[in-house]
Parts: sequence; C-alpha cells; structure tokens
Amino acid sequence: MGSKHAVDLGLHTCTYKRWQLSGIPCVHAICAIKFKKQKATLYYDDYLMPSSYLESYNPIIYPIAREDDWEPVDYPIAPPPFKVQPGRPKMKRHKEPGEKEKAPPPPAPKEGKLPKTGIKMSCKICGQQGHNKLDCPVTKAKKAAATVSS
Repeated sequence: MGSKHAVDLGLHTCTYKRWQLSGIPCVHAICAIKFKKQKATLYYDDYLMPSSYLESYNPIIYPIAREDDWEPVDYPIAPPPFKVQPGRPKMKRHKEPGEKEKAPPPPAPKEGKLPKTGIKMSCKICGQQGHNKLDCPVTKAKKAAATVSS
C-alpha cells in the first residue's frame, strides 16, 4: 500500500525529502535508525540540539537604561520633515482615547414634527398608505375624466 523510499543514514538523506527540509529524520529514516538499533537524536541537525540553542543566547543582552540615566542633549531635536501624503485628505480627525465616549442623544423632536424613519408613506387626499398624492388613484381618475371631457 505505502510507497518505498531510499534512506542514506551516512549522508542524512531520504528520497522523501522531509529529512533534508526540516533537519528532523522522517518516518522512513526513523525506521532505518531503529533497524540499526541506534538513537534518533544522533541524526538530528546540530541547530536542533540544546547546546546550539544555549550557545545562540550566550551573549548577555543588557536592558536599556532608564530615562534618568540618559545623557542630556544640547541641540534641539526637530521632528522629521512633513511630507504631504498622496490622495484626498481625511475629513474626520482621529479622536484621543479619552474622547471616544458615546455621543449625546439626539435632541427631542419639536412639537408637530416627527422623524421620517420608520414611517410609511400615506396619501394626503385619500389617507391610504403605500402611495402619495401624485400616485393617488383618486387624482388619476379625476385627471382621466378631465382629459376625456375636454
């Protein structure tokens, strides 16, 4: 069922190519190593060994000094020159973190005026919903009668 791959333990290669890519022996190499009754850790790449890991972190990296320990500077430090970015400028400004509070509620509607949201259209002539006075069947009938009589 499975495929066959050639393993060379001396060169650390396998035709499956996974061992060469990762540095860790593939399944086929592990079978060959177990057949030879050897340890698989002997065939890992050197960079995977704990000694290599500890050697890479051997030089001590000292933390940055606090602001009190900085040397004072005699010359003024200017910001970098301003460069106009391409594109249309933004109309809204970026708010500060403390400014991002909820906006105040909208003012209460004046007497006699209601907001248009959520209200269905209604005709002023017949009072039915779904059309206005321009599309009213009553006015259309009156116009049709006026054109027929004239």
